[in-house]
Amino acid sequence: MTFHLMSWFTETGRGNYFTSNTVLLGADGAEVLTTTPYGPHIAP
Repeated sequence: MTFHLMSWFTETGRGNYFTSNTVLLGADGAEVLTTTPYGPHIAP
């Protein structure tokens, strides 16, 4: 079973933050499939 998990933080006083991960849940537990870096990404 695959899940797409999203979290966002708004009105932080320093901008808005959004986090997204795709996770595969298998017989041996959860495996994060997302391969992008965890650092901040600033969109123009």
